[in-house]
Amino acid sequence: MKDPVLKPLNTENIKIDHPQPADLPEVHSFFHEVITDTFKQEGILESAVISIEDEVADLVAVFQKCFVPEPPKEHLLLARIEDQIVGTVGYGVANKIIQKALGAEFKGYPELKTVYVKPAFQRQGIGNRLCEAILTEMAAAGIVHYYLDSGYKRAQVYWQQKLGAPNMVLKDYWAKDGHHLIWEGCVPASL
Repeated sequence: MKDPVLKPLNTENIKIDHPQPADLPEVHSFFHEVITDTFKQEGILESAVISIEDEVADLVAVFQKCFVPEPPKEHLLLARIEDQIVGTVGYGVANKIIQKALGAEFKGYPELKTVYVKPAFQRQGIGNRLCEAILTEMAAAGIVHYYLDSGYKRAQVYWQQKLGAPNMVLKDYWAKDGHHLIWEGCVPASL
């Protein structure tokens, strides 16, 4: 199947902001769409390891933790075009995979997470804009280092291009040749 031809996106139309509790239904729908597409693109069959619904539930939980009393455990940004959510990015407590894999070497850094863009809007710079925005927020919060992990092969290629070789490879984590990669990154002093 051929990729659809994407119209050039006027990035001035992208609005990046913090979510509101009322965004929950659209956020749930957004995560369901991107995870379903990701599983399809990755050739992931739903298994006992993780299902689309489990992955969506985990992501919705990150969204909901943005609204706990001070200090919030998670921070999320939404990219919108004409009031439609087209992307997400966040940071917060590092996930259990990172913590367990690093063990005694875990330094308590937050995780840069939840980087997703709707399929029809991918490869148009939205992910880059989201990452710049969240790194700016992380810098303003005094965060200097972060972790990032990925088990999705397509995302791993992207992150290797952006961040270089991962700091840790969990070989055959998900299945044979289904590696999980972990990076330790630095928040730029200025963006």
